[in-house]
Amino acid sequence: MLLEREKTKVQRALTRFTNEWVDCGVSIVSDGWTNIRNQHLINVLGVSAIGAVFITCHDFFSISATSQNISDLLLQSIKYVGPSNVVQVMI
Repeated sequence: MLLEREKTKVQRALTRFTNEWVDCGVSIVSDGWTNIRNQHLINVLGVSAIGAVFITCHDFFSISATSQNISDLLLQSIKYVGPSNVVQVMI
């Protein structure tokens, strides 16, 4: 029950950001890094005038960080925020 209450609190706090996406749009921004074992990790954020929101993160430890795999991750993020809300994608 405690976890559900916290999840609801976070979702309510994020509503301020996601409502802005409908009115003003959102930029999908990705950032990645490679650890000392040459394993890739890619983060995706939704950025608007009101601020940035973490959308997802994916490790490419077990699969290759190919252009196809990265574009699939970005397309999932675009689908999550709503394609009509996206004004640009920055990688």
